[in-house]
Amino acid sequence: MQEVLPLPEGVQSFNPSDYVSFGFGGDGAFGAIDKVKLKHIVSGDTYALKKFAFTNERDRDVASNELEMLKSLNNENVVGCLGLYSAPGEIRILMELMDSDMTTFTSKDEKLLAKVAVKVLSGLKYLRDNSILHLDIKPANLLSKSGTDVIKIADFGCSINLSAAAGKLWNFHVAIF
Repeated sequence: MQEVLPLPEGVQSFNPSDYVSFGFGGDGAFGAIDKVKLKHIVSGDTYALKKFAFTNERDRDVASNELEMLKSLNNENVVGCLGLYSAPGEIRILMELMDSDMTTFTSKDEKLLAKVAVKVLSGLKYLRDNSILHLDIKPANLLSKSGTDVIKIADFGCSINLSAAAGKLWNFHVAIF
């Protein structure tokens, strides 16, 4: 029997009936992302809902790892976790919505490139200061919001918390990575 993941400290629970989905936001390696609005919030704010369905232990571990990382991070350059729904065989993570990723970013404006670099490096420094190795930094995992200079690091499924994994990262006295 599959277990329901426990609700992390500081993360609110929500129910699928709390939101209405109005668009597909994309696919990831382990889950799909929908654009949603919460029914009880009048502001009309739009959120991203990352859905993980898992049928095996590995997929469950990836989903659990991403949730574990997101719940502990709070930085302007890291995508935030706003809520969680957990049921046997699935979890859904409610996150702030970002419009696009950096895969199509083609600017040659040096000032803009410098701003982007500073934001990404600031996010990476924050992760390092919190003993987190992302392990999957690429343009698709650097999200942006149209009309702003907001850049956020996303997709923590492959990440490692060095504090929690210190003894597991060595194999015969050689670092695994």
